[in-house]
Amino acid sequence: MNEQYVLDEDNILFEEIDGETVVINLQTGCYYSLNRDAAMAWSLACGGFTADDVAGKMTGEDAGLRGAAVKSLFAGFEEQSLLRKASGPVSKNFGLLDEIDVQTIVAPAMQKHDDIQEMLQLDPIHEVTDLGWPNRNS
Repeated sequence: MNEQYVLDEDNILFEEIDGETVVINLQTGCYYSLNRDAAMAWSLACGGFTADDVAGKMTGEDAGLRGAAVKSLFAGFEEQSLLRKASGPVSKNFGLLDEIDVQTIVAPAMQKHDDIQEMLQLDPIHEVTDLGWPNRNS
């Protein structure tokens, strides 16, 4: 998994709220909650680092397991269309490696939520009747 990824800034929003990172895919209407470890991996992926880069920085007897978890998470980011493969080289934000201690990434987890999917997919400016939002055009 030596792929670099980029963020589709038109369709993906993310923000940290109370120590949890929430990523919203406006195209699918799903949102994802990332635990602390997954949020660190997300930052690194958005910063130009590959899953192999991150896994290669891990040491200790459980480095292989933790590296595999990070690789699986990166694959999940792509599978859920949160990040897409870069078409060319992306410059790496090496300052992130000073901010994020890769060794503290233990159990990255991403949880998918679709409970407000229909609402997130609604385009209140273009898909409404003259009565206004939330009255959809048929």
